[in-house]
Amino acid sequence: MTVFACSIIIPSCNRADKLDLLLCALAAQTTDLPLEVIVVLDGSTDASRDVLKAWENLDTFAAFQWCEQSRKGQAAARNTGSFLAHAPILLFLDDDVVPDPDLVATHLAHHASGDRIAVLGDCEIVRTEVGTLCELAMWSWWEDTNHRRAAFGQPAAYRDFCTGNVSLRREDFARVGGFDQDFTGYGREDYELGHRLLQSGVRFIADRRSRARHFNTATVRSMRAAARQEAQGDVLVARKHPELITGLRLASAGDGRARRAAGLAMYVPWIGALVCAVMSGMIPIFERLRLRRRWQARVDFLWAYSYWRGLHDSLGSLKALRALRQTALPPLTQQIDVGRVLAPQVERLNVDVPSRLVIVYGDAPVGSIDLRPDLDEPLLPWLVRAISSRLSSELLLEFARASLLRDPETIDPPWRFLETS
Repeated sequence: MTVFACSIIIPSCNRADKLDLLLCALAAQTTDLPLEVIVVLDGSTDASRDVLKAWENLDTFAAFQWCEQSRKGQAAARNTGSFLAHAPILLFLDDDVVPDPDLVATHLAHHASGDRIAVLGDCEIVRTEVGTLCELAMWSWWEDTNHRRAAFGQPAAYRDFCTGNVSLRREDFARVGGFDQDFTGYGREDYELGHRLLQSGVRFIADRRSRARHFNTATVRSMRAAARQEAQGDVLVARKHPELITGLRLASAGDGRARRAAGLAMYVPWIGALVCAVMSGMIPIFERLRLRRRWQARVDFLWAYSYWRGLHDSLGSLKALRALRQTALPPLTQQIDVGRVLAPQVERLNVDVPSRLVIVYGDAPVGSIDLRPDLDEPLLPWLVRAISSRLSSELLLEFARASLLRDPETIDPPWRFLETS
């Protein structure tokens, strides 16, 4: 009986052409280890069956199997694939990515140690010659995400777990119960699993060398539809994990444009729909004229409105949303000591929810900084800048006080936190 190095699980729905490209890329992987490829068609009605039957006859992989199910969502499709898998390592890929030739080898190299890890690979948006603003916005978001989660000293967050390109041990996947099949729409099933994996002790390793090119065809319309489903997913996350509520977008309406969009969605959605229809008509004009700021302002409003309409769909009223918020756990208070190297301490911080970070030097607190989970840059350099700019005088005073009490040569200076190792 063949012992497979990796089971590659691909959920797919009506993307026959892209699925064929993905399988071609898997056939060209540089590893010589035996691979098992499993495709689960989740309610597909296009030519995907013909594509898979053709690959079945090619005998390209050590093992190749596929199955069909009625439309149940990606969580259920991935679980179905995991039930069919035989390898100790599960690699999940979306059906609209094309992996680089060494992607599988890079994933497996990390798992050779046998550690309880999940390897997070890049999903790089492929930019077309047309270069729409929507495409640029999506590319920018993914680049920020990939850069931030792979940065030195970056603490792991459940939002880092994106199943377009991720691998983990089948044992760890089974231990936490796999994907939660209550998530049937777009998004959040991966985040929710990421939280349970972190809670169970699995470490996340983001490796940008493990790259898959993502052929994303997002439009403003599809982004709005996704936002509406993401809101429903956030409600599920909040109900299942009250400890995460304060870090979810539903915890606050924000300010300015987002607050107005939330008000329309929750109180007078029919007026909001009219406003959105007018804005939707303006967006192509702004794009044609390359008026990016105006385009972005309208898209941000439409996205916020769609998200809050999703909350309205799930909860029905602002009263119900407030009741859900009241189930949140109290805010966290965390601590770091600037008398010690900062990076190892930062790696252990919880960045999934807003928290108060107390800065101490030795035994003495010198101030605090508010941490938020929506930071769009690596935490370590941001924190160094924040401490240097906001607490420099407090640090110098504490250092002076300590030097009066002990031999100055035995004191760690308060700028020790700038060291990276």
